[in-house]
Amino acid sequence: MKSELILKHKGLIIRVMKDLHCSIKNEDDFDDYFFIGLMGLLRGLKSYDETKGKSTYLYLCIKTALTNEFKRRKKLLQNSYKTISLNYIVADEIEFLLEQKEKQRGLLNILKCHKFIIKYLMK
Repeated sequence: MKSELILKHKGLIIRVMKDLHCSIKNEDDFDDYFFIGLMGLLRGLKSYDETKGKSTYLYLCIKTALTNEFKRRKKLLQNSYKTISLNYIVADEIEFLLEQKEKQRGLLNILKCHKFIIKYLMK
């Protein structure tokens, strides 16, 4: 019985995906979104109330599942950008400090050479 309902309403998942403008870049994205929509459909079928319109209720359940997934992915993406940005900042800072240290070594070597030359000339 449930499998028949799932087959009957699987087109609703695709409709919700189109309505939400899911950015599907490859087959894996489609499968991921469809599976999440399917989870929403199953949740909707499980908690279905006879007083509500079935298609409208299931549509909202699928939409909620997909919207929650979009929010989750957006948050993960933002956190990964923060981490990447922080890594670049730290790497740039380390590179800058190493360059400064090399410049200081170079100046010290020049000063040592000048000191040696001055001592040599003073003899």
